[in-house]
Amino acid sequence: MDAPLGGEIKLKNITFNSCRTKYTFRIGQYTVLENVKFTEFNCGDAMRICSDHALLKGVVIEGRKYPKALFIRPSISTEGGNGQFSYPDYSLDISNFYGEVDIVGVNTDNVKIDPDRHVKFKVDRFDGVDWEALGIIGFSLIKIILRRTNNYGAKECIVDIASLEGNTPNI
Repeated sequence: MDAPLGGEIKLKNITFNSCRTKYTFRIGQYTVLENVKFTEFNCGDAMRICSDHALLKGVVIEGRKYPKALFIRPSISTEGGNGQFSYPDYSLDISNFYGEVDIVGVNTDNVKIDPDRHVKFKVDRFDGVDWEALGIIGFSLIKIILRRTNNYGAKECIVDIASLEGNTPNI
């Protein structure tokens, strides 16, 4: 869902309950979602949202079975650039979402999670970590997540714990 050139799409005060799309659901440029709730939204393989172009205010995404995955990322890799976007009104609740989660480039303080299923990373907290002293030599999933987040030019990310453990979520 991309706005027409020079335009904007705004969805406000809507609930999508057990809706279905044939393919991946994508929220892109100049889209504003305000007080929108997605419950068991079956959208193919994933719900994809551009963190650098879509504004989410009071958005809830929840479901045990659907969507299977939620990917919120900048539209392109911006290594050395600014892939971290801070909208003052940004708010998202995924605390009752059980699928795969990969959120990059938004202020994670404005995202409500379930700490039993999701983990927030702030890249700068790992600056200067002596990985070898911790017994982490070579590549590790956490190092890959941090590097990938940094490659987007972002400072923060959220992933689901099942992915960190190499498991699939229990849906």
